Amino acid sequence: FRKDASESYPVLARFSNGKGTINPDFMPDVRGVALKIFEIGPEPNKTLDLLMTNSRVAFGKDHAEFVEFMEASKDGLPGLDFNLGHPRVVASLLKCVWPPRSLAELTYGSGHPYLLGESRAMKMKLAPYDDHVNFLDAVGATFHLIENHDFLRHELAERVSTRGVRFTLSLQLENERDPASTPIEDALFEWTE
Repeated sequence: FRKDASESYPVLARFSNGKGTINPDFMPDVRGVALKIFEIGPEPNKTLDLLMTNSRVAFGKDHAEFVEFMEASKDGLPGLDFNLGHPRVVASLLKCVWPPRSLAELTYGSGHPYLLGESRAMKMKLAPYDDHVNFLDAVGATFHLIENHDFLRHELAERVSTRGVRFTLSLQLENERDPASTPIEDALFEWTE
């Protein structure tokens, strides 16, 4: 993100579900992407890993609540006890767990802020290029979820080989004039653009 940085880098992208276990693609789950960016500095073999999900926020206002969420959801969706005690986490989860038509059409974000430089926070967003389908195509594609448990993997492979997949990586800096609009201590607060 330096001003003198290269205009392009080799990148390895890995798309995944949130559970970390093999489940049919029609199961409700968070979707994620990991980017390994190569050749980022003058030292040979230096890489940078960026991790994002299809949620605009993290699943906990802080590390402690995130750990509670992970414990509560290790065997499936969180139970009633967790849901009643953490309504903001549940609300953010419900926005992103429905099976998508394509992993290449989701927008991914860092959820929580990262330090950029010595004293400024940022969030990252990975947004797909405009590649919209009409409503009937989307409905037709959804029916494949019933028959094909690996629909998302197959759709992504087909898209890569025919149309290609392109995203824009962008940064949102914390608002230094109005810090309340981009808080860094509450990762459940969505930074609006």
